[in-house]
Amino acid sequence: MSQGKKKFDIVAIQRYLSSQAVKDFDSFLDSLPEKAGKISLICAAIVWICAAAAILFVSTQTSALNKMKLEQISVEALVPKVPQVVKRPVDREDLDEFLESIKGEYSKVSAKANRSGQVTVSSPTTSGYFEFRRLLDHLQYGGNNWRIDIETMCIGRECKGAQINANLLISQVRVVE
Repeated sequence: MSQGKKKFDIVAIQRYLSSQAVKDFDSFLDSLPEKAGKISLICAAIVWICAAAAILFVSTQTSALNKMKLEQISVEALVPKVPQVVKRPVDREDLDEFLESIKGEYSKVSAKANRSGQVTVSSPTTSGYFEFRRLLDHLQYGGNNWRIDIETMCIGRECKGAQINANLLISQVRVVE
């Protein structure tokens, strides 16, 4: 016979299930306090009681935790989702195209796209101030949801280079849920 396989002994199982085996087990349990000692049985009973108390505590706490989780889910369901405003710099190609389309309208002011989302507006004299303001309005409403942030601005004789100079950041605004 191979080492991995063992023979199934049906006779031994019948011997353990016989009426004599049940009587022997009953007499063993009756004589247990005399053989093992009452203190050992009391210790075993205490261990079983502690185990039962631990199981009761864990099941009670699990039930309370599940109840709190359900309450949290119901409260989260009541909180509305707040939309977020996202700003993205306008592409330089879009800015160049827009500035080219309005180039002839402003004779005293020049506008140039430096990089994606950045435009420099300048005028050599302060007499171009009103065109400067009109150009800013035109940029504000030039594209879909465009918004202008002023990075730097200088107006007057103390400005270096042009007397009106502004660096603008132009972003496209979207609302995302």
